Amino acid sequence: MSRSRSISDDVDLTSLVLSAVAEVPRGMVCTFGDIAEALGDPRAARAVGEVLATVQGQGLNGHRVVYSDGRAPDAEALRVEGLHVVDGRVEGLDEVRFHGFEVRPVLRDLQREQEELRLQVVEKDGMTDHKKVTGVDIAYLGEEAVAAAVTMEAGSGKVLEEVVEWGRVRFPYVPGYLAYRELPMVRKAVRCGSGHVHLIDGHGRLHPRCFGVACHIGVSLGIPTVGAAKSMLIGHVMEGGGDIMVDGEVRGRMVGSGGKPTYVSVGHRVSLDTACHLVKRLILRAGPPEPLRMAHILATEERRRRSRA
Repeated sequence: MSRSRSISDDVDLTSLVLSAVAEVPRGMVCTFGDIAEALGDPRAARAVGEVLATVQGQGLNGHRVVYSDGRAPDAEALRVEGLHVVDGRVEGLDEVRFHGFEVRPVLRDLQREQEELRLQVVEKDGMTDHKKVTGVDIAYLGEEAVAAAVTMEAGSGKVLEEVVEWGRVRFPYVPGYLAYRELPMVRKAVRCGSGHVHLIDGHGRLHPRCFGVACHIGVSLGIPTVGAAKSMLIGHVMEGGGDIMVDGEVRGRMVGSGGKPTYVSVGHRVSLDTACHLVKRLILRAGPPEPLRMAHILATEERRRRSRA
């Protein structure tokens, strides 16, 4: 099995956010969006806020990061530094707003990597038989995460193997970059072999850059993968057949009913028709296909056990 790595694997986005905050000088502020822009994508603004919430009160200059309208999470700390704060908002925000970040625009680099790696995705079936199917899911507990992989016989539904791996989370959730958050954990949990396909709780080709987490895992680990998500990131579902269209082309398909459909898309080395057929066979009740459902239960149980320890 091939397990290729790239220079962008295991990016510690959390540390980069804190590095950007540390660049803001005394007596000045920036917004959450300013840091996201400096990191390469304005959609990361919420993730910046989540990172700072975890380190609140640790003396890391987080009080110098404000909302776009000037609202300050810690107005008193800014007054101590000489800023004029009225009713919780920084007055004259433009005059005291810092823009001179030197932090690496890593998200821009990751976008470029996704656009390059998507050319390696194979949308045709790479094997004639899918005898074993593994569902992979991840649960989070603060700055830790647990990856669970449950392997089943596709025909009988018999559970063949369960794998659980823990690790530290260094990449907050940013829409479109889920692979960089989850791939380090998936690498630990995945066991591969002949006739083996992996169902990933996320999108494949049904992604803004046609390279979601299922594609990224498949290409990086050299394994057949299928994206099986609980919700849509982009596109619209056509009436009748359930095809999901993006920019005039079919990128995925809605499978299942009962108010809990699965949004299926190509990951790597599995065609869309085969992926949908496989997912349909494995949906035994309303909700996700059975291997993913069991992986979710296993990950949730492990998280609960850890939280009680």
